[in-house]
Amino acid sequence: MKINNILILSIALISSTNCLAAWQFQGKGRVVSEHTSLSGNAIDGGIIEKNISLTAPKSYNSRAEAFAVPTTGTMGSIFNAMGQHSVYVKNTTMSAQLYKYYYELCADNTSCFNYTGSIELAPGAVGENKSATFVSVQYYSKGTYNSQASTRLVGEQTAFTTHGSLITVV
Repeated sequence: MKINNILILSIALISSTNCLAAWQFQGKGRVVSEHTSLSGNAIDGGIIEKNISLTAPKSYNSRAEAFAVPTTGTMGSIFNAMGQHSVYVKNTTMSAQLYKYYYELCADNTSCFNYTGSIELAPGAVGENKSATFVSVQYYSKGTYNSQASTRLVGEQTAFTTHGSLITVV
């Protein structure tokens, strides 16, 4: 069973390399632009969509969350560092608003996957996105390295969060 789960995850990662995140909207909303890029020594990277339900934060009109998942990899082998990101935003103005969002996942601050884009929301509309990200890396020395996930939302509503974790190479 473990081999089947690894195979399914590997197929999901391979097929998601150029996949962009799916937004859900209440009211009138649309994705205006999306872009992915790699930097540093990143071998590959991408988005894995997650099922979501729209849930308003208790005291905010916007929310950004990031979580870097602790990862273990084998020295000399390619493996994936993982992150989780989410954005929630509600347009509280009387006119349409443009919001820019940014997901970044970095392994050891040098190998990064970046996902950026923008959405437009009509007055009173809500948009939410939840995604997992991965960046494929390879280390030639055993040790412990840092990983960091960041999520940012900029516009009439703003939010930002960063979370760090560890990559253990054996």
